[in-house]
Amino acid sequence: MQWVVIGGSYPGALAAWFKNLYPDLAVAAWASSAVVNAIENFTAFDQDIMVKTNSSQDGCTEAIRKINKDIYATLQFGNASQKQYLYDAFSNSNPDMYPDDFMFMVADTWAMGVQSGSRIAMCNYITLDYFLNDTIKNTG
Repeated sequence: MQWVVIGGSYPGALAAWFKNLYPDLAVAAWASSAVVNAIENFTAFDQDIMVKTNSSQDGCTEAIRKINKDIYATLQFGNASQKQYLYDAFSNSNPDMYPDDFMFMVADTWAMGVQSGSRIAMCNYITLDYFLNDTIKNTG
């Protein structure tokens, strides 16, 4: 069986490497925005996201921290109704998703909001009083 391997960013590099290592298995590789110099423990990306988020209006970084803390607490200690509310809010249809995987998805949501140029709109939205209240804890 032959495959087409596809990836973007680091997975794009993986797609290209796979095609190179297994030319008989992959008929093609699509390496969209593939990294050229893969760096292990690349903390500069996270640092850049934090610096850009900190340049937003007051309260954005604190709102992200609070939301992350509330989400994690709900995943760890919430009842079924609270967890379902959380899954629905993130369009997650997998109730068996590991909490750490869910938190990675949440973190990626913030990072993509900054990276895609939507930081100001994202920060305006999450710093509304609605999000600074215990919306998850008080459901169900």
